Amino acid sequence: MTDIPDDRKFMLNAATRKLAHETERFISMLAGQKVFADVSWPYVDRAKCSIKHSFTVEDPQRAAWLQVLCIERASYLSQFEAGRLGSEAFMQLESFMATLNA
Repeated sequence: MTDIPDDRKFMLNAATRKLAHETERFISMLAGQKVFADVSWPYVDRAKCSIKHSFTVEDPQRAAWLQVLCIERASYLSQFEAGRLGSEAFMQLESFMATLNA
């Protein structure tokens, strides 16, 4: 019950990689600006976040598809809350997605 499902592990790994990549890109952009010439960039490199946990995913392809289905399900909820999707249609989709994700 306390184990993290594969789709969540997949999402956490992807989010961690994305965050690390964007941090590197942003630091590189700032390092090139004259206003930050006095910054101790070696200190910044030591202080930035690092990947501490990398989760092992048993079946990455299945985990990726489950993540896509969760995103699709969230999209239906968003459309319903915005009034673009009727309650009957939402209930049908929600029932189908709940069965599919179970």
